[in-house]
Amino acid sequence: MHELSIVKRFMNIALEEAEKRKIDRITALTLQVGEMTDVLPEYLHKYYDMCAEGTVLEGSKLIIEPVPMKVKCLSCGHEYNPMKTKDRVCDACGSGECKLLEGRDITVKALSYESL
Repeated sequence: MHELSIVKRFMNIALEEAEKRKIDRITALTLQVGEMTDVLPEYLHKYYDMCAEGTVLEGSKLIIEPVPMKVKCLSCGHEYNPMKTKDRVCDACGSGECKLLEGRDITVKALSYESL
């Protein structure tokens, strides 16, 4: 259910931008969703359509771009994309010590729109 609050938060960002830029209609909102967020895209789509009704987002498309997990080995500095379900052992040196670089955030990548 946390997907509903996520949709509302990013829709508010899009609506604020639409007001600031005097946008009449948003045609698409593109989000980048990290695989470590445990957000389910199907629920984002479901809530998006429901929340967009009556706004400049109504009828727009929600585009979700997955962002894979990327880590950096703290022993050798190698950056790699481990499997989410497996341990994060470095494929270069075998160390299990790493720092998460990408894959835990959700961000607005783009707004597509029309202005009359």
